[in-house]
Amino acid sequence: MAIGSFMKRLFGAPPAAPAPQANNVPDALAGVLAARRAVDALSRRNDRLDWAVAQQVLGSELIAYAETLPGPSAIVTLAEAGDALADALAVTTADDNAAFRASIVNLRGLAALRRAWRLEGDRKGEALAAAANDFTAVWELVTPETSRALWVEAGFYRGAAFQGLAQLKGVGEGLGWLDEAAHSFDAIAGRGREDGGVHPIAAYNRYVVLEERARHTPGNAALPYYAEARRSLAAAMADPGFGPRQPDLPSRLAALDAAMRGRTGDP
Repeated sequence: MAIGSFMKRLFGAPPAAPAPQANNVPDALAGVLAARRAVDALSRRNDRLDWAVAQQVLGSELIAYAETLPGPSAIVTLAEAGDALADALAVTTADDNAAFRASIVNLRGLAALRRAWRLEGDRKGEALAAAANDFTAVWELVTPETSRALWVEAGFYRGAAFQGLAQLKGVGEGLGWLDEAAHSFDAIAGRGREDGGVHPIAAYNRYVVLEERARHTPGNAALPYYAEARRSLAAAMADPGFGPRQPDLPSRLAALDAAMRGRTGDP
């Protein structure tokens, strides 16, 4: 699953569930059917790893197919994708390649996250929590040094899942989830780029989460969150490939400064 288009839409909040793409239905369904045939041609017992790979492909194709379907059908299809990926994971062992296992868990988390975008209430919360747990598990299996792209992708999705939980729970219980989201984006900002530079999209998302955390924190206790939000926003602005393309960033920085002055009582 490519992260580029997802991250262009994210910017601090999980995107709405995409509208069904009717023109892509035949191709998407063909991919699912081909993946099912590949699974059926293998033995779970005798072709264990090949079967796991085929199940992983089936899960990925089901996730793609769900994007072409209306809400209720998409929810069912994404649940089926999660089951297929759980079956793939079930035949792996701790001795198998960690990045392979992590890639399965990452896809299962993505299926849960996309399902959550289409749900409400407790069902939404359960799906978001499942997604957050899976993306956290990916981070337990791989590191930036062993599988950077997968680690970064899971980290962005992890932040989105915790941010979604925070928005669902609201002020109070949701603050802890904002802290977890900020932790995810902070880690990616610091370790997500191979050249050691700050990852600007992660820094921007950290700013968004911390600014929200600050707004819901009373009195002067909000000031450290505002300060960290400002630091992250400044880091995103400083990136030559990101900052100049976002013309609203200076006004966002000014708004942070005004909010900090308002909390301290300075003119």
